[in-house]
Amino acid sequence: MGHTAPPSTQNLIAEYFERKGIYEKASNLYMISGNVKKALNICLITQQYDLIREISDSLDNKNDPELLSQLASYFMEQKEYDKALGLLIKLKKYDEALNICETYNLHISQETADSIFNEFEKDTDETKLILLRKLAKQLTTQGDFELAHQK
Repeated sequence: MGHTAPPSTQNLIAEYFERKGIYEKASNLYMISGNVKKALNICLITQQYDLIREISDSLDNKNDPELLSQLASYFMEQKEYDKALGLLIKLKKYDEALNICETYNLHISQETADSIFNEFEKDTDETKLILLRKLAKQLTTQGDFELAHQK
């Protein structure tokens, strides 16, 4: 019933579950209703780490940038650098993302490289050139010469 109810009703049901200590259902309903901050807050307090990962995968750059940034910091603290990388790319913080790749030897996939490269078009020429060089250097370091040459 809660999944098909309007968001305001979903929030009320989620609050009920939260008061009763049924945190997984509360988190899910908060998420479905669009109350992402509340869902993540409950997940963090109750250590629902799988749900935190699931929520982070569902977020996009239209979500609250501060929330995405806090979540990226959380993943950095948890040493889940690949999750932090994805969020930093969504936030268009490409320099930070490439620094994480370099520092923690993260593999840059074709998809990640494309995400970063496609956004370069919107940057100034100088910024674009610096980031392109950094991306190419990282791709070369990981041995992906073909992808480095494409970019």
